[in-house]
Amino acid sequence: MKSIFKTAILATAIATACGSAYAGTVTVDGGKKTYSAEGVARQATVATVPVSDIQYVTEAAYAVGDKVTYSFSAGALDNAASFPAQINVAADETVGDEKAGMALGRLNFTDDSVTYRVTSITQPGVETSKTTYGQTVTLSGVQLDGNVVAEGDVSVFVNGTTSSGSDVIDTANMTAVLTDVTTQFGSLESLGTNVFDGVIDVTGDRKNFIDDNVSVDEDEITFEISEVANSSSFESHIESADINTTITITGEDLSGLDETDFGFTSAQADIVNNSLVISYDSEVTTDTIVFTAPGDVQLKPQSFDISAEYSFSNLDTPATETEINAGSKSAGEWTLNGSMVNIPYMPFGSNISQILYVTNTGSIPADITVEAYDMNGTAYPSCGVGTATANGVTKITSQVKQCFIDNGYIDGTSNKFSITVTVNAPDSQITVYSAYNVSGNDRGNVLNSQYKGK
Repeated sequence: MKSIFKTAILATAIATACGSAYAGTVTVDGGKKTYSAEGVARQATVATVPVSDIQYVTEAAYAVGDKVTYSFSAGALDNAASFPAQINVAADETVGDEKAGMALGRLNFTDDSVTYRVTSITQPGVETSKTTYGQTVTLSGVQLDGNVVAEGDVSVFVNGTTSSGSDVIDTANMTAVLTDVTTQFGSLESLGTNVFDGVIDVTGDRKNFIDDNVSVDEDEITFEISEVANSSSFESHIESADINTTITITGEDLSGLDETDFGFTSAQADIVNNSLVISYDSEVTTDTIVFTAPGDVQLKPQSFDISAEYSFSNLDTPATETEINAGSKSAGEWTLNGSMVNIPYMPFGSNISQILYVTNTGSIPADITVEAYDMNGTAYPSCGVGTATANGVTKITSQVKQCFIDNGYIDGTSNKFSITVTVNAPDSQITVYSAYNVSGNDRGNVLNSQYKGK
């Protein structure tokens, strides 16, 4: 693909060595053609790609035997023999602006160039001394190799020389871009405020949200994927109906929830490994996903991410799938309007006792729940361990241990846990004290999450 530029440099060097050359101009009728990178690459063997007529306006007088060479990006020509055997430029008989016409016959070609030679000059009417200066030479029928088009821009460089090849006739403005390629797919844009932002209500047993002191059961997210270009303007593109879109919203703990809570049936979405995977059978650039709390599941405070991917089948035998990553973004979080304190380490064993207290400075008693995971990474669901007395200190040691025994967390053997204590009261009113004692005389204080950064 770089040889075209080497050709241009060579032509300039020849012009410099042989004296000043005239400056012809090369354009593409109707401009370059833009192809979808995915469209031209879709097929196992990409079809031939036609391009618009190449128009070369001479800035010099040609004579019989002079040559015009069209050099394309390396290997770009699908079939050089498809070029016309002769290019005819009619004499211009416009009074006061007469120009000589000429015929150019195809001389030779390679897989990235074709050369024409001037075979005759025709004078306009009664005029006998007009030149070809300012004439337009039009080359039609160019067919490019689709595989080369799929790799990037394809250009043409036109070089005019005398019959001996020793003098360059036209050099400047002799390069034109014939085709370029660009992806037809966009990327996931910033969601701004269109993210999950639900506040889980502790007074509702964490089974719904609260907004301005009003209980609500919905939270939503809206995604948008930018459109790089209107794919219908491409010469070759993947039709929207042939594209599949996958949106993945990943949380930290979606246990107890299913796809219907997000407004989808199982045929459209599924929850896998704490991710809601939504499958669309066409190209989708925006949608709003509404979560509705089921009412019988305790919601977990957590953050969310969203990612997008497009896919389509290539026309291979057998067909293969191409996947286009459209990016990922933060998708908000669910927070808690109560107190949630993590005790990062608490040992259990036959000679170890735990020391756990909850202080509630508020005027309303508050339910307490705990959940945990052990040193092997096994997570355990929450269970209630009593009520934090209003304006008081509540010991929860025995309740936590009994909860762990009743629910199979411990069976008398030693184990170590990370415990999260959730109290249905404002965080500012709750303090958790955590420690343990070994053999009755070795107390170990445990700094919990309330003291992070302090």
